[in-house]
Amino acid sequence: MEIDDAHTAHQVDRPASGAEVVAGKQGRAVAAWFQSDGQRNAIFASRYAAQTDFWSTPQAIDLSGGGAADVPALVADGQGRVTATWFQTLGGRTAIFACRLDAGGGCPAPVRLDDPGVRGNATNPQLAADDLGNVVAVWQQPDGHHTAIFAARWAQAQQRWRPAQALDRSPANAYDVVIAAMGGGGFLSAWEQGKRGHEAIWASTLPSPTASWSAPRRISPAAVRALHPTLAMDPRGGAAVAWVQGIGRARRIAATRLDASSQHERPAAVMTSAAFPGAALAPALAVDAAGNITLAWEQADAQGRDAILVSHMDGITRHWNAAVRIDDARLASAGNPVLAVDPAGNVTCAWYQDSAHGMQIQAARLDPESKRWAAAVELSDPRRTIQASLPALAVDSAGSVTVVWQQYNGWRTIVMASRLP
Repeated sequence: MEIDDAHTAHQVDRPASGAEVVAGKQGRAVAAWFQSDGQRNAIFASRYAAQTDFWSTPQAIDLSGGGAADVPALVADGQGRVTATWFQTLGGRTAIFACRLDAGGGCPAPVRLDDPGVRGNATNPQLAADDLGNVVAVWQQPDGHHTAIFAARWAQAQQRWRPAQALDRSPANAYDVVIAAMGGGGFLSAWEQGKRGHEAIWASTLPSPTASWSAPRRISPAAVRALHPTLAMDPRGGAAVAWVQGIGRARRIAATRLDASSQHERPAAVMTSAAFPGAALAPALAVDAAGNITLAWEQADAQGRDAILVSHMDGITRHWNAAVRIDDARLASAGNPVLAVDPAGNVTCAWYQDSAHGMQIQAARLDPESKRWAAAVELSDPRRTIQASLPALAVDSAGSVTVVWQQYNGWRTIVMASRLP
């Protein structure tokens, strides 16, 4: 169903994009996206209630009186409290804002997180939260010397945001920062940094809410280009990390598990498949309660058609199995996989895939007992769109999955949502 303002669905100047979703308590979910309000891009949010099977009327949550707002990120803590962040134009440059959503899905008072004394445009914020309610936001921002990585944290005990801190310590530009909670109040952040063509993945840890960030550690191998890290929390401590490694058609996905001090448990595994010799892109990760890691990515076959591949690392043996393909081989290229895992270990993967009916959203599920993926199902309706893309997933404690995506309806892009039982 459409969850943005359906009354404006035929207004070409109100496109909606960048939808994100998180699951809260008792079957609740929150989705956010950026959308033109007729004058500028604003951040809108809507809440889903399982009891009524109803999405609330979208509310603008960005800074009233600010400029264009873009690219929201969402996170829910262990109590179901939702935090949102985004970047928004203020005083001629973009700044990072965050808010703690209230019970109605509104944002009483957005808080600026970046340091106004750092004059570069702050962009691409990401969020993570622990079970105690502590939240960390990270972003990238030029500081006058290079593009740096910054972090700010919400201290639940003190009920306030603490000042932003720089995480990286290299003069080279840094991008694509990600963040994950590690359990016990710790957090791990990773990013790419280095001269062009020689980038590496670096990581820093925050051992506890009152500690300091560690000195960055290089976690990708030497003399190999590494880009686009992704992280997933391991409920037992530490985190899984993956990135794109190599150049051109030789790009492959590398993955490993880091302990609470960002140390490798063992060298990163590089995913290979003889049937898919093309470039590998867009890694996504999920870790279940037993520490089993699921890794999904897109990779081209010999004819240049992109498929969705997955591999699993056993939480006990630490062995990665051979990659398997889960998209519909009868269709055209697929891309942008996203993953979510429920408390019972059921994994859901969603992606977009081209076909005779245009680009549509597909999803498949892994049964943890049989270790087999079910056949992919189509979530978007080809009768209503020929261009659906950029899915996002959230799973609640009961195992219900919420999927949101954007699609073109003939007039503008709209935000759609579907619930998988």
